[in-house]
Amino acid sequence: MAFAIMRCKKLKSWGSLKASFDHAFREKETPNADPARTPDNTHFYARTADQAFATMRASMPSKVRKNAVLGVEYMMTASPEWWQTATAEQKKAFFAQSVDWLKHKYGEEHIITATIHADETTPHLTAVVIPIDERGRLNARSFIGGTKDALSRDQDSFADAVRHLGLERGVKGSKAKHTAIRQWYGELARRGEAVRKAAVTPDELKPRKLSWLWSESPEAVAERISKRLAPELARAQAVDGLKAEARQLRQGLTKSQQELAESQRELSYAKAQLDSWDFINQTLEENMDLKRKLFEAMDARQIRITAEAQMREFKRREAELNELNELKRQQEAERREAERQRELEAERQRQAEAREQRERDRRSRSSGLSR
Repeated sequence: MAFAIMRCKKLKSWGSLKASFDHAFREKETPNADPARTPDNTHFYARTADQAFATMRASMPSKVRKNAVLGVEYMMTASPEWWQTATAEQKKAFFAQSVDWLKHKYGEEHIITATIHADETTPHLTAVVIPIDERGRLNARSFIGGTKDALSRDQDSFADAVRHLGLERGVKGSKAKHTAIRQWYGELARRGEAVRKAAVTPDELKPRKLSWLWSESPEAVAERISKRLAPELARAQAVDGLKAEARQLRQGLTKSQQELAESQRELSYAKAQLDSWDFINQTLEENMDLKRKLFEAMDARQIRITAEAQMREFKRREAELNELNELKRQQEAERREAERQRELEAERQRQAEAREQRERDRRSRSSGLSR
């Protein structure tokens, strides 16, 4: 039976985000990846680590808490045996369903990266999403919760999304543990020794006497040797599978070591912050007067900042009022100038009409005299 596999990890610092992007885009050395197959990797959203980092920063809300989860990293795959028998269409459908599941949960606008890694032993999808809730705030708890029950529900939902591809959900509450790499190598060594001991010797090839008259036929010799070697050969055939699983475990160990180093760095930073706050608290407890003065100074500074802001707002409004008054003066001057021009035009019209009237009167008197 093949299982659907989905895991997620909280990314709480920009350093861990950068490390995740560098791994996704193979911009740093990845020991468990085959460089010859890296061009086969597929990127759905950001194409480079820098682009992903820039998109992440641009998508961040204006206010971010110090302890906020900045991103959530997902790894989605299936049991190794499923990839060996799945068709190309089934593999394509698996990755499409995985991306659709993320879209439905977080919204496509919040998916920063989604990459198919085809250069590792088992193909898988890695993705980084930004957990922004409907109020536009970073809120990883609303998506993945703070308990194992929330992750279990997500694993149920993801398994349902790919169930039609022949994948099942793993056993809920399973106590199964990953086998240590040292144990795997020990098993490989034991299997190799078994194969060495299974070698056929010349004496085994000689027909055995069945009675004083009869001996084994060549067919019987072959059957006898085959029966003896069958269990050892079966175990020997598992060596390749064990080696592949050992490589996967080694890859997981490398990634776990990287995550541990990142966690240790974050822990050191948190401890330094905690020590700083402890010192501050101790100092404030020992000197309450200093604390009171500090608050008074902060209040005075806030009052000064508020007064300065009000003064700036007053000056801004005063400037706007002056601009408005200037605009009104200009409009009034333009109106008066237009009215003056109309009056001048009317006066010119009256003078022209008066001249015409005088001319008509003159012509009338001239005609009267001539008669």
